[in-house]
Amino acid sequence: MEFIGKVVLVTGGGRGIGRAIAAAFAQEGAAVAIVYHEHAAEAQGVVQALRKAGRRALAIQADVARASEVQHLVGLVIDQWKRLDVLVNNAGILRRTPLEEVTLKEWQEVLDTNLTGAMLCAQAAVPALRERRGSIVNVASIRGLIGGTSPAYAASKGGMVTLTKTLARTLAPHIRVNAVAPAFVDTDLNAHLTVAQREKIAGQIPLGRFAEPEEIAKAVVFLASPRAAYITGQILVVDGGLTMW
Repeated sequence: MEFIGKVVLVTGGGRGIGRAIAAAFAQEGAAVAIVYHEHAAEAQGVVQALRKAGRRALAIQADVARASEVQHLVGLVIDQWKRLDVLVNNAGILRRTPLEEVTLKEWQEVLDTNLTGAMLCAQAAVPALRERRGSIVNVASIRGLIGGTSPAYAASKGGMVTLTKTLARTLAPHIRVNAVAPAFVDTDLNAHLTVAQREKIAGQIPLGRFAEPEEIAKAVVFLASPRAAYITGQILVVDGGLTMW
């Protein structure tokens, strides 16, 4: 196990990809702090399951778009476990609103959570990460690379891609910073799709299916691990071949 004795902070860790990421790090021996905003029951459920399996886990309620709350949550993790080795910026929201209908409030809400939240968490975690020569992994999206139909979401993820490269440059050599860019993942975010819609999308993916959350989690764990010790500033696309054309 590659993360025995290490501490990992996962934002948006109570559901979907975040839950899978938290579980994957715990399976590798890490103590995992899960940050949630609204879904308390899900986050506490993840923590209870990890503890039942003999892992160390903690759930913290916070709005990652608020600097004071971010500073507080990082402080709680340090107080609890005296160190921080990995930050995973996974917290995010998706609004499927076309350009003509996007309000400024909605636009700001998406960017505040998805992009500003990642910056604030990195800013707060840097002192502890630098001390441990740690790692940051951002969960971006292929929409941040090729665009999409939801302008606020695509812009926020595009900003995260650039933020990843900027932080990798400015925090080297003490902290590595990378990102994963998933496409279609089998989570609640895609639960609105009909069977016909899912089949049509899957037919456009060379591997013929949606990703499982655990497959994204494995990519995140790899980027944070010693196996990726010479990798920084990279965006690992995990999309079943969808965007290779």
